[in-house]
Amino acid sequence: MNTTRPSDAERVHDVLRSTRQPLDAIFASKTIAVIGATERAQSVGRSVLSNLRNSHFPGPIFPVHPAHATVLGLDAYPTITDVPQPVDLAVIVTPAATVPDIIGQCADAGVQAAIVISAGFKERGAAGIALEQDVLAQAHRGKLRLIGPNCLGVMRPKSGLNATFARTMALPGSVGFISQSGALCTAILDWSARENVGFSAFVSVGSMLDVGWGDLIDYLGDNLRALYETPVLPAALQGGNEHAQAVQVLSAARQAGRTLLTEVESKTLLAAYGIPTVETHSARSVAEAVAAADEIGYPVVLKLLSETITHKTDVGGVMLNLTDADAIRRAYNTITASVTVQAGTGAFLGVTVQPMIASHGYELIIGSSIDAQFGPVLLFGAGGQLVEVLEDRALALPQLNTTLARRLMEQTRIFGALKGVRGRVPVDLAALEHVLVRFSQLVIEQPTIKEIDINPLLASPAGLLALDARIVLHPASLSDAEFPRPAIRPYPTQYVMPATRKDGTPVVIRPIRAEDEPLMVTFHQTLSQNSVYLRYFHLLGLDQRVAHERLTRKTDHRRIRQFLPANDQPLPTNVQADDEPLRTHSSLSFPFSVTSQV
Repeated sequence: MNTTRPSDAERVHDVLRSTRQPLDAIFASKTIAVIGATERAQSVGRSVLSNLRNSHFPGPIFPVHPAHATVLGLDAYPTITDVPQPVDLAVIVTPAATVPDIIGQCADAGVQAAIVISAGFKERGAAGIALEQDVLAQAHRGKLRLIGPNCLGVMRPKSGLNATFARTMALPGSVGFISQSGALCTAILDWSARENVGFSAFVSVGSMLDVGWGDLIDYLGDNLRALYETPVLPAALQGGNEHAQAVQVLSAARQAGRTLLTEVESKTLLAAYGIPTVETHSARSVAEAVAAADEIGYPVVLKLLSETITHKTDVGGVMLNLTDADAIRRAYNTITASVTVQAGTGAFLGVTVQPMIASHGYELIIGSSIDAQFGPVLLFGAGGQLVEVLEDRALALPQLNTTLARRLMEQTRIFGALKGVRGRVPVDLAALEHVLVRFSQLVIEQPTIKEIDINPLLASPAGLLALDARIVLHPASLSDAEFPRPAIRPYPTQYVMPATRKDGTPVVIRPIRAEDEPLMVTFHQTLSQNSVYLRYFHLLGLDQRVAHERLTRKTDHRRIRQFLPANDQPLPTNVQADDEPLRTHSSLSFPFSVTSQV
């Protein structure tokens, strides 16, 4: 056995000799095999396979297991050499002692790269080090690049790659994250999901037997596609992550010539804008439906998956409270038969599988449609199957802020119940306000959307959850210039920008908003007489400067753009434009106490 590890120079020579970047087999793989995939609950093999399926990896996924014909509804194969197609990437989750032989089989099968999640190597001492050398020798024999062992895995959010056993998928972004610590990776994933921060790649390197820091930094830094992905700034400041993911979903549908999104696509779009949705799995066979239900946990709901049918209940496309695998099979066959008879075979693509949510709350509807005069119009009210009968709804024009969202809710009868009635705990109205604000932002930023309904949106003291959604697009023949325009000019998010003060304090400069009026009053209270004179060329009184009718002019973003740092210390900058193009004048005002900070 050769225990001499090749030098870095030898490995670099191997990399340069390839006409294709070897790490493409990991980060841009077309086919993946999961060796050690299993249906055993709580196992790493099941988690990795489930994550790959649920992240919508676009290529074939091949479970490899010596004793199972199928795993989670996918055809399984005894060894990697039995897989009928060439495999780019193998994800290995078998015991450490089996890994050298498996890497050898991968080399024989022409596999280009592997992620070894298995533990039990050099951390075990001399025996584990010997195993590592055997693995490395087999990898070099087949010119196979290897990440791990003893790692969490690899994510490439933009391309739907989640070859990890992590609980959550990273959001798409432009910053690559590399760590040797699995615990740190898990902590960063939890934090990024909470703060809405995205990554172009998320890599747990483990023991770095082959691929190391330099390989990954060189690859990610030289990847032009990653350079143009969505910025990593939180969406609350930048507005980018949700835009990129939403555009991806909408563009794919329009390129396919479709005007109706599937339920899975609709919920992906809502989730991209921070609107909470129920966990939803797509299944295109009975076996996949049963596997998804087993993963979610019973009872579950089956709904029709279709690109042409908008109201699933009208064609018998919804089956509730299914408690076991037999019920899943019967429901799947019932939906198939009903939809085929009423709408034809082309309308049936499969089903979605969702947990059965106990309705201990209120069913609401949030929607948007196009008015011939006003463009996009928002709707809020009582939802559910009786929405047309109850007719409890109110309308508003986008874009909303939290104050306007509250005013919209107050116009409905169900608002009284949402506040709490007859001893019932009120729902989180602040959270509902923010959902409405995010929804209006979605409507403004995605003009390709013609109609959108979230019905029902379940509102309870435990939180908010979109149980179903329907999104209709404008036809692809409609150009961008022909999309209906909102009646109210939207908030100019394109002018939001990061900045740094002299003391290193980061701030975000943004255009003023209507709800900033109290901040502006406080700001004017801090100005000295000299500052007032220099700004207005005469001593204008405080009452005149903070008069409501004067301050409201500042939100006319077409003519006057007033900027202030979003850190509760307004330092307004005015850029006032005349109706004639390219004629502007600007001024900067700030309290004397912060002169040295700007």
